Amino acid sequence: MTDDGGVRFPSNLDVKAGRIVGDDARAFRTRSGGIRIAFRIAVPRSAGQPPKRDRSGKPLPYDFFTVVAYGERWLSLLPRLRRGMKVLVVGWTQSRDLEDGRVVVETVAERIAVLDTGSLDHPPPPAEAVRIEEE
Repeated sequence: MTDDGGVRFPSNLDVKAGRIVGDDARAFRTRSGGIRIAFRIAVPRSAGQPPKRDRSGKPLPYDFFTVVAYGERWLSLLPRLRRGMKVLVVGWTQSRDLEDGRVVVETVAERIAVLDTGSLDHPPPPAEAVRIEEE
């Protein structure tokens, strides 16, 4: 909101809907002792976007993004963030310079919604079974 009551959108708003790919979401303890969760999503490319191809020239119908979220509040959601789950992520984009010279670009989530329940044959593990790794 602005001082005059009008709505102002942040200049770095990032909204993505896609499916979790690769490994399930994982929790890490940061160097400062906080919690960070991380996972990757595949987001379908729209027909109006320029074509994207893999190294062999095969068309790629998806873009892939890393999503991170900071804080213990995400630990209760972590068991539901499994490979194949459809999610909606709202947040902002950040870039970080790594010590080896690489640059990492990721979506920092402020909101994460799981859009489907997945298979009932394989319920998620209980939240107390969440493993937190050291970064």
